[in-house]
Amino acid sequence: MNPQPFSWPLPPLPGPPAPLEALVEGETVETAHGTFFRRRTVFTLDTPYGSCRLGDFLGLNAGSAATLARAPQLGEVALGRTLFLDTETTGLAGGTGTYAFLIGLGSFVVNSPGTAPRATAPAGTAPPGSDSPGGQPRFVLDQCLMRSYGEERAMLSWLAEVLAAADALVTFNGRAFDLPLLQTRFLMSRMRLDLEEWPHLDLLPPARRLWRAAIGSCALQSLERHVLGIGREHDVESFLIPAIYHQFLRDGDARYLQRVFHHNRADVLTMVALAIRACSMFDDGLGDSERGAGGPALGAAEYIGLGRVYEQLGNAPAAERAYRAALAGRLSADLRGRVLQALALLLKRTRRHEDAAALWQRLADEVPAQSAVALVELAKYWEHRQRNPARAHALATQARERWLAALPPHERPLPGLRTWRPTVPSPPPPDDFARRLERLARKAGAAR
Repeated sequence: MNPQPFSWPLPPLPGPPAPLEALVEGETVETAHGTFFRRRTVFTLDTPYGSCRLGDFLGLNAGSAATLARAPQLGEVALGRTLFLDTETTGLAGGTGTYAFLIGLGSFVVNSPGTAPRATAPAGTAPPGSDSPGGQPRFVLDQCLMRSYGEERAMLSWLAEVLAAADALVTFNGRAFDLPLLQTRFLMSRMRLDLEEWPHLDLLPPARRLWRAAIGSCALQSLERHVLGIGREHDVESFLIPAIYHQFLRDGDARYLQRVFHHNRADVLTMVALAIRACSMFDDGLGDSERGAGGPALGAAEYIGLGRVYEQLGNAPAAERAYRAALAGRLSADLRGRVLQALALLLKRTRRHEDAAALWQRLADEVPAQSAVALVELAKYWEHRQRNPARAHALATQARERWLAALPPHERPLPGLRTWRPTVPSPPPPDDFARRLERLARKAGAAR
């Protein structure tokens, strides 16, 4: 069983206080603007993380990343020259008073045999994706720490050179948080750098489209746990990280800060694994049954997100196959109802009304909680497609009864009270039942 993460107040740690250099293996980096601390960790491409290997990222289709990110320029980038970026900050609100005190940078590099691993572009380093004859690819993670506020300019100047050597960025919620924060810090340090120039894969929006239906929360650690099947040991809650850094500045005790390094390391590696998972889902989402071996083994709920992505891209056949694959798996009643509804609406938009009607009927029979919507759609089908107002009237009546039965007794309108309003706001009805029933009754009477 994994230990529980720290919570407030921070529990006492065993042993005496210890300085940073005694707990975190690293080095002092010298720049023209001063020094900062850097920890470097090197991983082979075969290093497993969840169900994938870190090196699997290099085999991804850049076009898939561009499509998921809705950033066409990513399709022209060599993925081996991307830079994974994650920050730990002195606050979560952003603004000019918030600093990025720890910056994690991950990149794929190749080195000559017998030379030290190199990851980035400043002096003594090599840019992401750099190549040399006979080199062995590695994934290199640099974690840069400013040990005091006075080291910020040195760290940022080094970061600027690293960014200049990268062709694209990968973050998690970086478009809304990390990049604007760093842009502000560069500005406050009187350094010119426009972070919007880089093609950018922000993994949060694709993650929401792909996995929100399956797991709800798309926080990074939730995705790590439920999508990648990975748990963290000796982690620290994100909201405690600013206080931990300020405590380190006050007394120099790095015992808590050591765990912030572990937290940042896990964030960067999780981003690599999520990028692999998301792009592989998009490329091979139909699995072994339709695309041959090599596709990822998707859960039924993941096919829902995949279907949504295909539908948003206008690829109706692929969306339909994904939704049907989801229905073939094990889903909760609520998710099954949502998939049936999504697929029925898709077929309706593509003018396959008979197939859609069969799905609406299936929804009405299998998921009573969502049957009112299905019965309204069936009423529309029988009124406008089959020209049978009597059948449509019966279905609309049934839909209204199902909707009323689902309401708490004190929220149900009295018979004949057309101007009734509930005292407590409730979900709106799925249809204007009074108007529809009146029209259908009139049509059915005229058809006799």
